[in-house]
Amino acid sequence: VPKQVMDSIYLHELDADHNILDEIEGSIGRMAGLKVLSLSWNRIEGPLPKGMWDLNSLRTLNLDHNQLDEIPDDFCLLTALTKLRLDSNNIDEMPESMHVRTNLKTLALDRNNLQDLPLKWRSMIRLTTLTLSRNDFELVPECVWSMAYLRILHVHFNSIPSIAPEIVQLAKLTELNYSA
Repeated sequence: VPKQVMDSIYLHELDADHNILDEIEGSIGRMAGLKVLSLSWNRIEGPLPKGMWDLNSLRTLNLDHNQLDEIPDDFCLLTALTKLRLDSNNIDEMPESMHVRTNLKTLALDRNNLQDLPLKWRSMIRLTTLTLSRNDFELVPECVWSMAYLRILHVHFNSIPSIAPEIVQLAKLTELNYSA
């Protein structure tokens, strides 16, 4: 991403999808007004730069279809974040600290290597959409049953033999994709 763009404090949305980016510049934190950052379909491996955690206005972050294998605890510093796409990476574990992201409404984690989610995530009660398809889950993670506002849950193409009776706790659920 050109330096002139990185220095823009008035830019609200940056879409750099479908490039050959392999890292995110540390200076990205200077883009104080950024609300939407989309870096999908690149080759970003990480680690994610410390400057990223200075994006206090960021509401949407798309890092899907990259090569990330680790998500740092610092994600909890993105206090305005409501939508996070991390699908189609190489992630095998999510940080427990993300449970403080109580503003998060949409979280896409499809096509990774996840087997479970941290139990502390049960405090992510504002989450309305959670997609966990094509991972390595053998059960729906226990924390999901406490996500009272969840409307959409995708868990298809995992190794989940049946949906637990706790599904009734998701009173607002309108869409469940559980196919094999």
